[in-house]
Amino acid sequence: MSRQIPRSSSPPNSGSASPTNPSATTEDERNVRAGFDVLREPGKLGAVLLQFPFSFHNSPETSAHLSTLLKRFADYPLVVELRHSSWQTQATLDLLREHNAGFCNIDQPVIGNSVTPSAQTTSSVGYVRFHGRRYDAWFSDDPELPSHERYSYLYSFEELKPWVSRIQEVQQHTRDVYVVTNNHYQGKGVVNALQLLSILKGTKLKVPDDLRQHYPQLEQIASEMPGAPTLFPLGSPSGKNRRALLLEEVFKRLAGIQRPRRIGRFHGNLRRCIYDVGAVSSPPSSGTHKSCNRSSHLLA
Repeated sequence: MSRQIPRSSSPPNSGSASPTNPSATTEDERNVRAGFDVLREPGKLGAVLLQFPFSFHNSPETSAHLSTLLKRFADYPLVVELRHSSWQTQATLDLLREHNAGFCNIDQPVIGNSVTPSAQTTSSVGYVRFHGRRYDAWFSDDPELPSHERYSYLYSFEELKPWVSRIQEVQQHTRDVYVVTNNHYQGKGVVNALQLLSILKGTKLKVPDDLRQHYPQLEQIASEMPGAPTLFPLGSPSGKNRRALLLEEVFKRLAGIQRPRRIGRFHGNLRRCIYDVGAVSSPPSSGTHKSCNRSSHLLA
């Protein structure tokens, strides 16, 4: 299986950590290492992310726990994600450098004492992670709110631009840089990853057609035309509105064809059918209802 993974796609891995976990056993650690080693042995392990929640505040106890973890897994390329601003200190950076662990620079809703955007480097591994900016859902305790809503956010070009310079700064001081778009719901993370890659490379990219249909803003970075012709602008409405657009587009195309009288008669009937279903605002100037039902049936 390792042979199927290209070297350029070395995947970072994340491990959840808590301030204290007395239930963790030697067997637990052995199982975790076994998972990491599947990627490490063939040289595909990019980084192991130790992710801590906002509730993990900087204190003597938590700092000691973090130091213990960094020592315990020092044989892996570690990166630490800390979300509470109490960790945004020089002492934290020094601690990570001491253990050769990377600092995870994050974009998240900045609420209260949240970590703010940065471009820090503390090891040879640079790391940037986007969580989205769903201020309304980030700390929500609404039991009926789906968990994916926290990450359902699409960054605009303007919101990504400051991060481009931060990523470039991180790159100057590290050997490898990982940029992770965790705003994954409905492919939004893929969209923003492609946009960032296009900006950083200064080139247009090959964009999947399915993604372009849902996110027309990708057109400006796409290097190729859509794989199949489409009657509508990408991102157009669906359902009944889409059908009306289809009929209107057919009319427009027929209007530009040099056609014999028989096709012209069909066109007149089709024009009236389009009017009957409400796709155009004015009735045709000529033509009859004679073929209306048949035309509508064929285009349904």
